[in-house]
Amino acid sequence: MAGGGAERVMATLANGFSLQSKVSLITFNNGNSYPIDPKVNRVYLHGGTLKNHTLRSWKNLYSYYRVKENRPDAIVVFMPANALIVVPIAKIFGIKVIISEHNNHKANPSTKSKWTRKLLYPLANAVTILTSYDLEFFKKMNQKVVIMPNPIVLPDHVPEFRNRKKNILAAGSFKRLDVKGFERLIKISAPILKQHPDWTLTIAGSGGNGIEILRGLSQELGIEGMIILPGFCKNIQEMMQQSQVYALPSKYEGLPMVLMEALSNGMACIAYDCISGPGDLIENKSNGILIEDQNEELFGEGLKMLISDDEFRNEIASNGPESMVPYNISNILERWNKLFNEIKSN
Repeated sequence: MAGGGAERVMATLANGFSLQSKVSLITFNNGNSYPIDPKVNRVYLHGGTLKNHTLRSWKNLYSYYRVKENRPDAIVVFMPANALIVVPIAKIFGIKVIISEHNNHKANPSTKSKWTRKLLYPLANAVTILTSYDLEFFKKMNQKVVIMPNPIVLPDHVPEFRNRKKNILAAGSFKRLDVKGFERLIKISAPILKQHPDWTLTIAGSGGNGIEILRGLSQELGIEGMIILPGFCKNIQEMMQQSQVYALPSKYEGLPMVLMEALSNGMACIAYDCISGPGDLIENKSNGILIEDQNEELFGEGLKMLISDDEFRNEIASNGPESMVPYNISNILERWNKLFNEIKSN
């Protein structure tokens, strides 16, 4: 449960399910980056003497499910690596299993992930994906493939937009700087920030030596005083409600949770129309700006338009929250419950 979009979805779903069912949230590695409702049974299967992570996790999960009271009606597996652990154990104990994908299938899968998909996905009772982009690819592996968007908890209150700081916000893992596009974002923003010194750029995240790389780049470009690097932030919603613009310069995404949250918090959003996700969430120049994939010149022009045109910025920001209502946690839980009922009868 380290910081990341899939982990945030996992926490959101567990908390939502706990209002209607008995829920256990099981992990095989350390980390607790997101709040978990006390009603959720948090299970840590991290220990053991076996050095191989997969073998150790197999042993721990098998031991846990040997106790009949611990066995659920269904398991939802997040990420291909965990499917390698969970699917064999679920089959041993006759537990229904759903594999939940949280990226698009072209997002540089490892050799291990490719083999896991090929060998184990056909054994699952269902596979969920984020968008229609992946439908045909995963239908080759499993007959029951369901589009299941990420859920969000809509904020109770969205602060007045005009009272927010003139700040551009971006967030994500610094372990994948190239994929997330943060270095390119700083380069694109540099001339714009120099022309608009009352604006700042905040990039929230952690991992590797990302902060040092981004700080060095901002110094090299002469904008270090305008770049804020706070590290990983658990209070990302608070930061969104204090900022006006959200930028997503990724090379690829699944269905970006952070963009959904930015829209729901009434930010003026700009994103590349990358594979996949932003195009499912943003209607260009209605609730955000959608830029031709990896066209840095156009991204700069779009960002400059947002910063210089107060009326336009306010207008698209005001359309964001309503556009996210279909992804509200209650609507997504209904779709999950429908899927649970379908696999239960099979």
